[in-house]
Amino acid sequence: MLMIIWGMRIYPLAGVLLLAASSGAGAAADEATMRAALVSAATIHVREVAQPVAGPGQVLVRIRYAGVNPADWKSAGGKPEDPTARATLHVKLEPVFVSDAMARDVWRVVERMREGPPEGRRLAAALTASFEEGRLGMAPDAFWSGPRFLRHAPAHIRDAFRAASIVVFKGDANYRRVVGDAMWPPSAPFAAACSDFGAPLVCLRTMKSDPVLGLPNGLAERLDAADPLWRIDARRGLVQTWVP
Repeated sequence: MLMIIWGMRIYPLAGVLLLAASSGAGAAADEATMRAALVSAATIHVREVAQPVAGPGQVLVRIRYAGVNPADWKSAGGKPEDPTARATLHVKLEPVFVSDAMARDVWRVVERMREGPPEGRRLAAALTASFEEGRLGMAPDAFWSGPRFLRHAPAHIRDAFRAASIVVFKGDANYRRVVGDAMWPPSAPFAAACSDFGAPLVCLRTMKSDPVLGLPNGLAERLDAADPLWRIDARRGLVQTWVP
């Protein structure tokens, strides 16, 4: 079971990894193009595309061999490897910020997708089918609109998390819930804040507040010297995981 805590919008994370694959030994020596597997409208297409060019702050990785696993094309088609798998979106009962997601916002997005191009209509149909079949669900709760930390979550939320295979927290406010909105030493292990959580945990955030931990030794100090506002200016993202 996958648990997703949906807070505010997520913004692009800092750092980009570009992948390049050669067209094969028998292909013409044309370094301007490469073969690529592209996912569009829940379908994987293999096409010849322009070679990517690494820009500032990016890394270009040359791929010699690649393949598509069954999990890839099943996920692209909206079909999980485990047919009994279920994902729950934990959304807010009432908004706090203008971009907060509630259940009606999810349905409005699906409705707009139905009115869009064929790709959007197909995805809307897949999402609707997942909801109807019970593979995708929503759990609105007033807890997410309040100020309490994760350790103060009501029993029904904590029990749902403990029964999950993985829990994904998205957003800076939810990160602050997880770590208690405390000023941890930046190099303190992330496990120090979530060791009693009870399920594998992933946090995705855009940096918009001071609390942070789990960073390599010395990184926070280097960032302080380069950009005093790095914790709060929303120019950087952070992905952290913890597995019991």
